[in-house]
Amino acid sequence: KIRQHSPDFVISLGSRGKVAAFSISTAIPVVLGAILSPDSSVLLALQQPSMLASTAFTPLRQPRLPDLTVSLTPAPEQLFNQLRNLAPNIRGVHVVYHKNDTELINDARAAAKRFGLNLTVHQAQDLKQSALAHSQLMANLKSETEALWLLQNPEVVDNHLILPMVLKTAWQRKFVVISNNFSHVKHGVLFTLYPDNYRLGKHLWQSGADLVIAAESPASTTLLKLPQLEWLQQTRLAVNIRTARHLGLKFSERQQRQFDLIFPRHGG
Repeated sequence: KIRQHSPDFVISLGSRGKVAAFSISTAIPVVLGAILSPDSSVLLALQQPSMLASTAFTPLRQPRLPDLTVSLTPAPEQLFNQLRNLAPNIRGVHVVYHKNDTELINDARAAAKRFGLNLTVHQAQDLKQSALAHSQLMANLKSETEALWLLQNPEVVDNHLILPMVLKTAWQRKFVVISNNFSHVKHGVLFTLYPDNYRLGKHLWQSGADLVIAAESPASTTLLKLPQLEWLQQTRLAVNIRTARHLGLKFSERQQRQFDLIFPRHGG
């Protein structure tokens, strides 16, 4: 269909869309969206572009990679901005991450500096190591000035072991927990960010159009094009009011008007 209709660009969505995008052999720009994690080859290209310049990105090499991947993982600066707005006493953030989250953590380090936050990271290879790391850091976490950030990666955070343990301790010790996982806010994390689908759709289309313009630039014909990765900027905010009250946090009317979803949904 792509060869038949020769579109200006392609927007590919989801995990099946990711596989389809990799099979496109034409030079048409490809934007990949609606996925949490980029393909490992994209991450490798971002981390080691010089090594891959002569291999994965030679013109005849297949499969090709998307020109731009827009992840559903909230951009760290969006998350930290909301943290400073909703819990201004927080000065430090702890996070347990998997090696596949390295690109996100690198960007989070830079974002934390911009917001005056001290980001402390703890790497874990699996849920067993993650449980130990969470247990140790929560025992020493300063509840009034430090928060815990949960990633949406089943290798280090799940809803059966890690989440219940974290929420039980957080409730007892009254410390802030934020998450990249939308489902966690109804269970008791303070807030999460989730996609604004309408704005995201517009951004995916505009990104494709921008890639077409860039491809037509004279300079683009001689430069090696590495895949780009964006974290989600088009976000909405969900807040657990019951958790906020338990933590002693109070929100102005202006702040509350910025809440897109409030939990619990029926009072409480």
